Amino acid sequence: MNYQKIIDDFITRYPDYESDVMNFTEYLEIHWGNSLSGEPLRILLKGIDVEFILQSLIYNVEDIQRYKSKTKAKRYATVVGLFFNDIRKTTDIANHELYDVISFNRLRENSYMKRMMAYIEKCDLLAGIVEQEPLTFMQAEELLAWSNEQLEDTEWEGAADLKKAMAAIGIKMMMLYGIKYRELRKIKWENFDEFYGFITVNGFELRLPTKLSRQLQQVQQFVFQNKVKSNEDLLFTDGNGEPWGR
Repeated sequence: MNYQKIIDDFITRYPDYESDVMNFTEYLEIHWGNSLSGEPLRILLKGIDVEFILQSLIYNVEDIQRYKSKTKAKRYATVVGLFFNDIRKTTDIANHELYDVISFNRLRENSYMKRMMAYIEKCDLLAGIVEQEPLTFMQAEELLAWSNEQLEDTEWEGAADLKKAMAAIGIKMMMLYGIKYRELRKIKWENFDEFYGFITVNGFELRLPTKLSRQLQQVQQFVFQNKVKSNEDLLFTDGNGEPWGR
């Protein structure tokens, strides 16, 4: 096992993240006075925790002043988290404590991103506010691939599966038409014309791509057959038929 191969494989899959993962690697090499291959590498990666990654962010912000905006600092934290999630999926290196906190929702008390953002938001050296960056082409492809995966199996077994399917439909519509979340929440099943493949939003008839129209029909059939429709006939609900939150 060789660290260079791990980062090369990661960068091949995520070329937009090269600079951030190389900046993390710089910090790692400075603080690891041993081999980055074989058993020493395994020991290193098994022992890295959130504090180590946080210190690498502090190094890049305070020591060498590489990151000067909150948005770029957040991107660094996100990329390093993704990097270790990729290590989890592509190697047999066990570091369950780190992998778990990275996977936690940001709002959870001990989550990885909550710890990173606590530093970023309070750091006076970082300018501005954390802005949402537009998706890269690769990120958009990954998001669409995830959405289609949720809609491949129409035998949704529980509320969580249907919730993901609904989210997938919503994501595809937002990406395709630029519809805002608050407008998605208002759409009703009566606005969907399954025969002609149209959906009406704010009085505008939007033609659906064939695949998306078929996927929406599959969701509609499941919703109606399993009686998880909302009382308001809203299209976008959770797996129990409750309207999406504001």
